[in-house]
Amino acid sequence: MKVIRSIVFTVLVMLMVGVFQLQNSMMTPVKLLNPVVQVNRTLMQLNHVGIRSKEMAVSIDMVSQKTKLPQEFIIALMYTESTGNKFAVSCKGYKGLMQIPHNVFYEDANLLIGARIFLEKMQLANNNMENAVALYKGYPINSDRGKQQAKKVLSLYYRLKEKV
Repeated sequence: MKVIRSIVFTVLVMLMVGVFQLQNSMMTPVKLLNPVVQVNRTLMQLNHVGIRSKEMAVSIDMVSQKTKLPQEFIIALMYTESTGNKFAVSCKGYKGLMQIPHNVFYEDANLLIGARIFLEKMQLANNNMENAVALYKGYPINSDRGKQQAKKVLSLYYRLKEKV
C-alpha cells in the first residue's frame, strides 16, 4: 500500500511540475516586432468588426506572435465565439473572448489559451483549418453544422485579410 501511495504521489508531483512548466511557457513575455505598426494594424482590423480596444489589439498581437496564428484569424475566431465580450459565458459554461472551458477573463490569457486549444485541434485535424475550426466549435469533423460554423469563421478571416 505504501508503495502504491509513493508511486501515486510521484506521478502527481511529476504532473504538477509539467503543469507549472506549461504555465511558465505560456507566461514568457513576447517582444512585439514593431509594436506601434502592429497594434495600429490590428486595431484597424478590430474596428472592422466593431471593436475599439487598443488593449485587445496588443493582446492579439502578442498571441499571434507566440502561436504563429495570423491576427486576422484570431480576431475571426474570437469574434464568432464572443463578439469581443470578455465576460461572455455560453449556455454550456464556456467563458470569455475565446469561449474556453476555464474561468479566465483576462483578455491576453483567454486569447492565448483559446489559440493553444485551436492549435491542438489543428493537430487532431491533420492541419486542416476548416476541420480544426469545427472541432474547436465543438462539432465532429463531418458535421454539417460544424462545416457551417467553420465557413463563418474562415469567411470573416479572409475578409479581414483583404482589408489590410
